[in-house]
Amino acid sequence: MGGRSKSVPQSELKLEFLAAIGEGDTVPRALDRINRTRATYDRWRRADPVFANRVDSLRRAREGNSYGRVEIPFAEFSAQYLGTRVFPHMQNVVDLLEGNPPSWTPAGIVFEPG
Repeated sequence: MGGRSKSVPQSELKLEFLAAIGEGDTVPRALDRINRTRATYDRWRRADPVFANRVDSLRRAREGNSYGRVEIPFAEFSAQYLGTRVFPHMQNVVDLLEGNPPSWTPAGIVFEPG
């Protein structure tokens, strides 16, 4: 375990633990950083629902970011990973699904949101 003293206030330890989880540490690594055991973590979760919810929220956010939220345009993704080109009229569908106005409108076509 890390070199943290047992005399540090519990509220400070919880904040440091949450910061470690927010930075991407696993629960065991975060516990090691604050020199506490899994039993302490389990006790904190049972006794402090706000703490438990915050840990869960941070972990869900991290998992959401680690499971491939690809931040490249779909046309580029399609070409690179699917081996297929997104034609302009289909890019319009992608744009609308992503909440954007169509990127291609032929002459005579008017896009009206809603």
